[in-house]
Amino acid sequence: MTTSMMPFARRVRRPVATRAAVLLLAAILLTAVGVGPVGAAPAAPAGPAEPGAPECTGSDLAHARIDPADTANDGSALTHVPLQDGSFVPVVLVHGWRGSVGTWDLHMDLSENATAEPGTSHRSFVGNLQDVPGVSVFTFDYEGVNTSWVTDPAIGPTLATHIACLHDAFDQDVIVIAHSMGGLATRQAFAEAPETAEMVSQVITYGTPNTGSDLGAAGVTTALALLAVNAAPDPDRTIRDLTGDAAVDLATGSQALAELPEWPEGLAVHALYGDTRIETHSLGLFAGAHPDGATVAMGDMIVPTSSATAEASTTDGVTCEYSYSLTRRAGEVVEELFQVLGTDRTRAGNPIGAQAPCFHGNLMRTLELHNAMLGYVVDDLEARAVPALDERAVPEDLRGQWCYRSDPDDCFSFAELMEEYPGSGFVNSGSGEVSANGSYPYEYCFQFDADGRCTAPLAGRGTYWLFPAGVPWDCEQEYPRTEAPESDQWEYLGGCNPDFSDQHDVSEDRLVRWANHPYSESLSFYDEEPWYRR
Repeated sequence: MTTSMMPFARRVRRPVATRAAVLLLAAILLTAVGVGPVGAAPAAPAGPAEPGAPECTGSDLAHARIDPADTANDGSALTHVPLQDGSFVPVVLVHGWRGSVGTWDLHMDLSENATAEPGTSHRSFVGNLQDVPGVSVFTFDYEGVNTSWVTDPAIGPTLATHIACLHDAFDQDVIVIAHSMGGLATRQAFAEAPETAEMVSQVITYGTPNTGSDLGAAGVTTALALLAVNAAPDPDRTIRDLTGDAAVDLATGSQALAELPEWPEGLAVHALYGDTRIETHSLGLFAGAHPDGATVAMGDMIVPTSSATAEASTTDGVTCEYSYSLTRRAGEVVEELFQVLGTDRTRAGNPIGAQAPCFHGNLMRTLELHNAMLGYVVDDLEARAVPALDERAVPEDLRGQWCYRSDPDDCFSFAELMEEYPGSGFVNSGSGEVSANGSYPYEYCFQFDADGRCTAPLAGRGTYWLFPAGVPWDCEQEYPRTEAPESDQWEYLGGCNPDFSDQHDVSEDRLVRWANHPYSESLSFYDEEPWYRR
């Protein structure tokens, strides 16, 4: 999907030399305030922490708690809602070069699109994910080494460890959402531990420089350094970052990128990207006049489109088109001469400014890309969902999952039995009649004959007792002992062996399978552990 953010009357696409594109980018960067994620800020006060994974979290992996400022569509507080089977799917957010977890605190930009009213989303990026039933969001933070290359032990290798831990903790494949170099960190994680790729259902990338960034080209690094000196809060650190290992390794054609393994075969990778197109005209910025104009493709101003979409399974982009002129209104001050003008009536200004939806640092704010991301996440969750079982043939009192308290994962349902054994079902339509002890017996048959009679042997049929809340069970009272233990070994002794009476919680409904043979090896009634409805 490629969405054009602003109509453009004349679209002349004349090839422009790489050097010209580099110079144009340098000029734009020199007039910019900054190139980092717009609006990134420390996380708001945290809310409830569940459902997290304490065994996996620490200083560099955190469960994203619900921000009280993020609300549901009706204005109520957001809550964690599980999938139909009660489970959650872990989603890991991985920031990029010079980034932090603040990358994901951005709110959606609703002011510059054709379908939404001006304004800003009432939910953050994380909040919008948390509003999806079944999602549990985690942030991977390597801010302390965010200018190092992805082979740093604290980046790729550590991310691989966290993915494996979350996979085991949730018993679900992990979804990874990555911005910029975060996508390369994910590739490195799979290289460090190839089995990790089997634990991930999909990766969604925002502007990942799979084949590099043109910011490493001659001239642009110098422009960025000048920008850092004049505009950055910490110019010295910024210059060091721009000349550090990761900045060099991120350059198009670098040896480090060449050595980075490709995405694992068969893994779904969804690339989201910005496609900025700037038209030069009038006297032109480069080598003579361009009376008909010339269009320069700038990607997201940091990463070329071809790099952001390389090796992806699917691509979704947003297109922004601008006009750039150094000779607009002769005689104006230099700052005005370096303006970048939007060709749409709602957009004027800088293609790397706060309102630029195609800019690298703003991709997570752009509504169209955000909706595409949510679509991939929801499709993934729906593909995992256990199909709803048809319980119409199950007596209403017996519907749902029944589980042992001694082992909450040991569960069953009659609908599942009917699906596993086609043609099985309840005798006499399963209409239970109250017994003397207050329970309701239901007989289930695994095989009926042509006349609808249960012909299955004893092992293929069973009686289930439903004990409604308030009805107790005392096995020894129901089956009192009739003989002393020293009686003849073949004589019925009575009593219960084993006896699960103390495991009946009278405050809840319970279901017990009545043994086919009331005598065990001890010649006593064989009681069974009760199930509870989940």
